[in-house]
Parts: sequence; structure tokens; C-alpha cells
Amino acid sequence: QEPPPRLRRVWLRLLVNQVEEDLKAGKKLTDQERFLAGLTGVKYLYVDEEHGDLILEGPAEDKWQVREDGIVVGENTGQPLLQLDDLAVAWRNAVGSHPPPSVSLEHQKESIQRIQEFIRATPQPKTAAARAAYLGRMQEAWGPQDAETGGVPTNTRFNKVMVDADWEMKRISLGLSDTGIEKFPTYVDLAFDDWRRRVTADGLNARKPEGGSRFWFFPAYAEFAHSEKRDAVEIPRDPVELLTETHFRNVAQGKQIAQEPSAAAKEFVKAFTTNYGALAQKNPLFADLRNLFDWVAVTRLIRLLDAPRRIGWDLGFLAKGYTVTELQVPATMPGQVALRHAEVKGAKGTASLVFPARGGVSIDVEHSLRPDHFHADRRLAARARSVLAHRPFKSEFWR
Repeated sequence: QEPPPRLRRVWLRLLVNQVEEDLKAGKKLTDQERFLAGLTGVKYLYVDEEHGDLILEGPAEDKWQVREDGIVVGENTGQPLLQLDDLAVAWRNAVGSHPPPSVSLEHQKESIQRIQEFIRATPQPKTAAARAAYLGRMQEAWGPQDAETGGVPTNTRFNKVMVDADWEMKRISLGLSDTGIEKFPTYVDLAFDDWRRRVTADGLNARKPEGGSRFWFFPAYAEFAHSEKRDAVEIPRDPVELLTETHFRNVAQGKQIAQEPSAAAKEFVKAFTTNYGALAQKNPLFADLRNLFDWVAVTRLIRLLDAPRRIGWDLGFLAKGYTVTELQVPATMPGQVALRHAEVKGAKGTASLVFPARGGVSIDVEHSLRPDHFHADRRLAARARSVLAHRPFKSEFWR
């Protein structure tokens, strides 16, 4: 078993001051500045009132590489590095009275009508080749999905990661993308197997699932440990969970929806949430999404701890003067549809289901930052004293 990675500390004010000096001098930012000295996560946040600084501590890499999809990953762990651009976007979201960062891939108004007309007008395929052609034409009928973003600029890496992660999750739910995890269930197979059992029992008139299901990424921070002086906070692990539409509406939006999600939907979100760490290890995109969740939590914590007043610094340059790199993020994504089709013995016919992909990402951490989610932990006082006593030299911002 590999030893746990050594933790690294980044003094945020020293970093932002150096970034501001370099940019005003016409210099290009170093990779150490852009990627926070190789941090791959935030495990602790410290408030240094004596020196007016904020300190981030977490696992880190000494070397990294840029993948073809643009994600920057460490050479040892393959996990994505934190990025200054994402911190700037999260901080501006926190202080600008914006809604929480979110994205939703929504079908267009004509999609359902087109796909219903296609199904009514097209005979059921009988062979594997015919089913493949049928699925392709059905996907064309479903058409593209609009990426609706909230809380953050659409032309940022932050938004791109949310869109890409949401789209990939939908492909996994429909069995169109392999997780690389043995026996990982897909929603489409769970739902179809459940319906096929009902068809066997009740015949082809058995009630079909209503157009698939919607799934949402949502924060899952259970509790935050902190020192008595609130100068140290531990960021919980595994901050991302996948929710069914009903659970998301009830928890995130405070609505009471009577409709119970299907057993297949509940089993799929449970498997996805339980295996999120393994999924993030296999696919850095999900680890990148986890980093965005942590950035939103950290920036909200900075405000909740009243840190700007306590340290006399509000991350000013990061909020206003720093230019976040602009990206071309698609406003639409290809629609995803899955088809399951099988002969059912005893049912005198063929069972088939069409599943479109729907859902989104909501990084609304407010429900996680309730007072009952915080508790004092004595061990953090000693940890804070040690960290605050080892501030780096002025020319450095990490150690």
C-alpha cells in the first residue's frame, strides 16, 4: 500500500501578492503560481491573524503534465491540480451575491415530440445491426441539449468542468461510457431489468418508467471540524454525491415532491456516490469536479469565519484585478439516448425502453454550512500553532 501523500501548505496572500507583482511587471505566471505549487486538494484551511493571511494545506505533486483534454494531472497520482483560475471564479461567486455554481443539460422543447413521432413511425428493430441504426436515428431525433449555467461565467474552465462532468455522468448512467470499475451498475440496465421482471409478471401492459430519470451532483459535506479559536478548519473528504431528482428537489430546493424515485434510480445514485472516489481515480474529470466543490466550500468558509475582517484582507486582486483565462465552452452538448430491447418469455412480445439523459450539477454548499455541521476538535489547535509558526520567507509562498 502506498504511503499517504505529504501535505503541502500555500500562503494565499503571499501567492496573490506575487501573482499581482508578476502580472503588473508584464511577466507570465509560473506553473507554481497557476497551480498553487502542485496542490491536488485542500484538507485544511487556516486563518493567520498575526500575519493577515490564509493558508491552504493539502496533498501535492512535484511534477505534473497536461492531458489532451486540458486537465493538469500529477505524475505520481494522476490526480488533477488545483488551479488559481477556479479559486478566482469561486471567490467572485461567493462575494458577488450570485446563485451557487450550477449547470444543467436540458433537452430542447421539440426533442420529446420528435422522438415520440420517430418511435410511432418506425418499426421495432429485430437485429443487432437494425437496433444500432435505430438508436442512431433516435439520437438524431432527440437532438442536442442546452447547457444552462448559473452563478459563474460560461467562458471559464470552471464551467467547462461542470458541463463535461455532467455529460460524462449521463453517459455512464446510460451505459454509453465504461467506468473501468468491475460490476458497476448502469441506470439503464437496472431500470430495464426491473421493468422486464414486471413485464414477465404482468405482460406488455406493465407500466413503463416515465422517460428515464434525472440525476444531480450535489455537495455531501457531513461536518466540519474546527479549532476553538476557529483559526483552523478541516475540509471533509468525499464532498460529492449523486442525487435523484426527487431527493435533489427536496433537499436542495426545499420542495416536497411526493413522487418516490424508482428503485433503479436509487440504486444507481447509491452506487455512484459510494464509488465516487474510485471513479475520480479512474477519470480525473470527476476529481476535477470534486476540486470545484472544495473551492466553493473554502470560499464560503472564508466568509463564514469572517476571515477578511480578521486578517484585514479580502483577496482583493483575486476578486477584481486578476484576469481569468477565457475558454470556448459549448452552449450545447450532443443529446444522449440509450435503448434496451429484449424478448420476454411468457409475455408474448418484445420489451423495449428508450432512456434520454437529463440532470445537472449544483454546488450549493449552504445547507452543509449550518451550525450543526460544525464541531470543535482539540487536535486542530496544536496543528494550527505548528502551521502558523512556520511562515515561509517573503520570496516564497509555499512549503
